[in-house]
Amino acid sequence: MNSTEITELAIKRHDIDAHHFQSAYNNKANDKHTQIFLYGRNLVLDELKNVLKDLKPGAKVLDVGCGTAHLTNWIKQQGFDVTGVEPSEEMLKLAKENFPEIKIVNSIASALPFEDDQFDLVVSFEVLRYLDKAENIKSYREFYRVLKPGGRFFIAQVNQY
Repeated sequence: MNSTEITELAIKRHDIDAHHFQSAYNNKANDKHTQIFLYGRNLVLDELKNVLKDLKPGAKVLDVGCGTAHLTNWIKQQGFDVTGVEPSEEMLKLAKENFPEIKIVNSIASALPFEDDQFDLVVSFEVLRYLDKAENIKSYREFYRVLKPGGRFFIAQVNQY
């Protein structure tokens, strides 16, 4: 498969899984896998809190692959100006229903629809692991491009173990 096919497959997978994520974040799913997922997510949030401490209130944050936007909303609740990016139509639909006051755009990590030097922080949870090496490299370039000078990015990925 080429990069485009891999990306399209990842988007389709998230279209299928969108309602599972919605249930997990709304505490409606109570199976072992959901509990493990949420436990891991909370550990990563603890690390993200440390990164956010270094930002000024109101700093601009981009959440790439925001899914149902629960993390995006959490970042907003911490006092930041946050924008989400999501390529899955089902995830995007849920995100906009969940948090209509948050700007969420349909796009992919490797082609962000923003001007250069726009964000203080780029956050991306569980996105790049679905993409091949070429798309990862393009995505990192995009993260760097949209970051303000001195900006940072925070990426979380689960390994296969």
